[in-house]
Amino acid sequence: MLDSLGVAVYILDTDDRAVLWNDTFLHFFPEHAGHVAIGEHYSENLRRFYALRLDEDEVQFIDEYIERSITRHRSDHPPYVFRHRERWVRVAVHPLDGVGKMRAWTEVPMPQRRSRGFFLPANAPPELAHLTSMENMPDPIVVLDRNNIIVSCNDLFRSLYEVPPEQDLAGQALEKLIQSLWQRHPEEGGGEHYEKAVRPILQDDKRFAGVAYEVPLPKNRWVRIVEQRSREGLRTCVHFDITRYNRERQALELAESQARAQEARFRAVIERSPVGMSIASDDGTILEANEAYGRFLGYAPGELIGKKLWDFMEPEEARSARAVMAELVTGKSLSLERETRFIHRDGSLRWALQSAVHFSNGGSDGEMISQLQDLTARKHAESERDALLSDLAYRAAHDGLTGLPNRTAFEDALSSAMKAAQAGNRPHALCFIDLDGFKGVNDAAGHVAGDQVLRMVAATLKQHIRPMDFLARLGGDEFGLILYDADLDSGIACVSTLIKAISTTNFVWSDRSFVLGLSVGVTEVTNQDLSIDRLLRRADEACYRAKRAGRNLAVVA
Repeated sequence: MLDSLGVAVYILDTDDRAVLWNDTFLHFFPEHAGHVAIGEHYSENLRRFYALRLDEDEVQFIDEYIERSITRHRSDHPPYVFRHRERWVRVAVHPLDGVGKMRAWTEVPMPQRRSRGFFLPANAPPELAHLTSMENMPDPIVVLDRNNIIVSCNDLFRSLYEVPPEQDLAGQALEKLIQSLWQRHPEEGGGEHYEKAVRPILQDDKRFAGVAYEVPLPKNRWVRIVEQRSREGLRTCVHFDITRYNRERQALELAESQARAQEARFRAVIERSPVGMSIASDDGTILEANEAYGRFLGYAPGELIGKKLWDFMEPEEARSARAVMAELVTGKSLSLERETRFIHRDGSLRWALQSAVHFSNGGSDGEMISQLQDLTARKHAESERDALLSDLAYRAAHDGLTGLPNRTAFEDALSSAMKAAQAGNRPHALCFIDLDGFKGVNDAAGHVAGDQVLRMVAATLKQHIRPMDFLARLGGDEFGLILYDADLDSGIACVSTLIKAISTTNFVWSDRSFVLGLSVGVTEVTNQDLSIDRLLRRADEACYRAKRAGRNLAVVA
């Protein structure tokens, strides 16, 4: 579209490198055809431009011209007109947000020559006269004599220094002009600020002739002054308004300073944190780790660099970690928090609460920031607590002497058997067992022998019942037995086996041998039974009748 309108465009990024141009640009400036390239710095473009325009005497100043042109480009200069290859063109600069700047040229009629002052030598060729008029120049220009007294200037110079059109500047010192400008702005320090900050710059006698320098002006403005001296001692000074460029630079420097401060705070937080922290790439490679992270695993932080986050986990734990961290990288999960086991350098297992988040830097790669909160001591305490609670629960439900379930556990089991019988219409057999002859053991050998004999009796009984049946010590020499899914006939058969096993076993303690027997009361648990106490009483009464009937036998109730 711009080609059809006859507009030449050349776009540069924020680093003054070529991004885009059109055919009209190459038509206006054919010296660039076949040479201009994406990424080329603007200085190379200008070098081709000036190499075509400058004669043998001026070519030695080509670097200075290039520097001036780049400064002018960065300062967003106002539009101006110049001649190139028999064509008059008007050039303007337009900022492009997020890209850089666009330079645009349009062809215009030849401008009228004006009679204002000149800054090139008086013997300049007539055909270059249009270039010597200061009013045709796009920048503020002033000509000074050997004593820094103003000889002539253009209107842009007057505007830059807030000089009214009717005021004649010829014969006035440049320093006085700048001092007067500062004095009119006391809110910014006025003359005092000028004496402290500005005058030393203007009077710097150590500065090499022709070297550009920058001068601050009120309203947070800046000019960059470039001088060129003539043989007659006159100095032509171009005052580039670099305010926007300096403000952007100051904003960038401030942003960089804030970013560095923020990064320093972030680094300090990581290094001083009592919690282990690490930064890893998307593939889990550790890039940084703090002292606490290394201390948790038993390594110096530098030894962890290059390792994978899951290199310090057991294989199953590592597979799980890779899966959940992949979800972080792909965005399926926003954060991670899980209790994880790690392998310490000494081979011991360590527990940690691992949390992680993923940050993308806008490109294809990102970083994972993870932290480890040591849970090892807590896990050990929890394990000890669980073991203690488990032991207490076991002790509450078991007999401490024989290891069999106690009366409380037996009554709970009997209650469940009653409910199962009521629900499934399947009977169970309940046996109340009393050990015959046990008092003689205690009387003859003492309670220590009695305790050992009770253990042997319990072991013998367990050997002759099914794994599914429930045997408990109810207290003293009394035992309870629930035979699941067994009617009375099955129950009597099992009890007969128990009586035979006990009565035919010699229970030996030290050098003494004891023969015992069993009196057993047997009753059936059916869907008609509604009370544990009644069931137990029925079985107990049957056991009592067995003892009265001669012992070592079973009675059914």
